[in-house]
Amino acid sequence: MAAGADHLALTVLLSNVLSLGMLTLVLFFGASGLAYLIKKSFSLTLPLFCMALILIMYGFALSGYLEYGFYVVATLSLVLGCLAIYGLTVATDRHEYRSHIFNYGLLAFCLFALMTLVLNFGREVTRTDDYNYWALSVRQMMLYKDLVARHPESVAFGLVKPPATSLFQFFFMRLDGVYSEFSLFASLQMLTYAFLLPLFDTVKKNPLRFFTLLMFLPGFLMALQFSGQPSPFSTLVIDLLVAVVTGFGLFVITHLDYSIRFKASVLLPLVAILILQKDTGIMLVAILVVAAIAQGFFSRRDPGTRHPAQYIGITVMMVVVAALSLLSWRTVI
Repeated sequence: MAAGADHLALTVLLSNVLSLGMLTLVLFFGASGLAYLIKKSFSLTLPLFCMALILIMYGFALSGYLEYGFYVVATLSLVLGCLAIYGLTVATDRHEYRSHIFNYGLLAFCLFALMTLVLNFGREVTRTDDYNYWALSVRQMMLYKDLVARHPESVAFGLVKPPATSLFQFFFMRLDGVYSEFSLFASLQMLTYAFLLPLFDTVKKNPLRFFTLLMFLPGFLMALQFSGQPSPFSTLVIDLLVAVVTGFGLFVITHLDYSIRFKASVLLPLVAILILQKDTGIMLVAILVVAAIAQGFFSRRDPGTRHPAQYIGITVMMVVVAALSLLSWRTVI
């Protein structure tokens, strides 16, 4: 009987390794190929690719073709992976490109993936809120191949919430081919880590700063779990993820080394993600808009920025994107 239990545990572990490995590979391919295209580090392109994944899935879901969205994202990841291989092996600028990929950000990404695998072994959905909506919505999305908002009777009390995070989890499930509670937690945690990873772009070649940051972030998240506060380690509730996404937006706005064009390319999809993550996303977008206006008036050192009007332009586009995202979601519910 003990041997049977050991065999079952090993089977579950191998299944988890395969599931997480496929997601990690898709994210690595997508972010690495994007890094070659825009000449930025893996740490910065990973959250960009995650946002692109969610928005592509959402666009197809709006049209009623969620399944097609999965195939488009999977194909895009494969194409970007091929581009990354070209950049690493053949391209004339391959030595510079390798420095964008093989750095502390990639090391942190691998360590986070390993931690995700270990901490979620045997984890099950136990909280009422998790089961009533967050887990059930992804399960029903797997069943209907459609947004749960179009099938409100399929979740408890007909409650419908914005789908951004669930779409990312659905992609993970669809990639794996089966519904699993391990995948629910692992995908949420990897998405959270993706938006924390840009912090490792600031450590450059300083090992002490890297290990300090590496110890602080997981330690902080696990401390939330033991304190009884919601964290990706203990619940499927996305409050912490939404806070991390907002923090990433503030990080980009205030970072003096980023050009105004790059800031716009990050902030516009990020605004859409916030609106499509949580009903309170509009308030978080307002915080980012105020921060962008303040940055435009109080900073003159941004490369390519000669006048605060450039930041005003970004804020106007952020408001437009937020309004369009909200309107698109309202048409569904």
